[in-house]
Amino acid sequence: IPYVRGRSRSRNKEDILKEINNLVQNGYKEIVLTGIDMSSYGLDLNEKITFSDLIEEILQKTNNLYRLRISSLEESQIDEKFIDLLKNNQILANHLHMPLQSGSASVIKNMNRKYNIPSFFEKISKIREIRPDISITTDVIVGFPGETEEDFQETYDFCKKINFSKIHVFPYSDRIGTVASKRKDKIDPKTKKDRVNRLLSLSKLLEEEYSSRFYGQEIEFLCENYDSKLQAFVGHSSNYLETKIFSNKNIVNEVVRLKFDKENKLDFWQCQNLKIPN
Repeated sequence: IPYVRGRSRSRNKEDILKEINNLVQNGYKEIVLTGIDMSSYGLDLNEKITFSDLIEEILQKTNNLYRLRISSLEESQIDEKFIDLLKNNQILANHLHMPLQSGSASVIKNMNRKYNIPSFFEKISKIREIRPDISITTDVIVGFPGETEEDFQETYDFCKKINFSKIHVFPYSDRIGTVASKRKDKIDPKTKKDRVNRLLSLSKLLEEEYSSRFYGQEIEFLCENYDSKLQAFVGHSSNYLETKIFSNKNIVNEVVRLKFDKENKLDFWQCQNLKIPN
């Protein structure tokens, strides 16, 4: 896929800072950094800068930013500077999405990934030392050519060990021109479907366990949009818990504080429950 997409291209730092400041000045409360292969940020620029350097500059040079969220973070981007920024800046969302793809060492090697399973576990352990309640979600590809039942079980067990708050599961599919697409040891569709369902069941269990840790707590939610079908506002917390809110006034882009409990976890909040912080 990287051959088809071409080399990574980084946006100029000053352009990014300018856009973020313009958005914040126009009332936007949450900024999301997104891209493909963000671990390569800065490698093609004349100025020596890493992704962690970019985050540091955003935090230092943006006034009145409520929340900075990172859409997806490779294990290789978790350096000491990033750990320090996460420790000392509550503006950084309490949620990280870190693609695992597989918890099997042999499959990771066949995928030609740039990390290994022990280092992945070590990075997450460091993150949880400074933010014990952080939500860590991931992507997993099942049925990669050559993946045995033992390989899949390693992935299943590793996801359980990491205790992700959610797993996005994708069955492997061929991409023309890739090395994997030319392999002869493809996994049959029935086996892939079975493995997807097993991992999704684990994901549902882990998601429920994570959410239950916050029952009874008052949590701030940023209302992001209005769902006309549900006739309710939808919002997310820093750690990406979701709620839906009934209100007789427009609260899009408002921060509201709500009590999170089992009955209302993903249900409707009545207008009288709303408390908008000063």
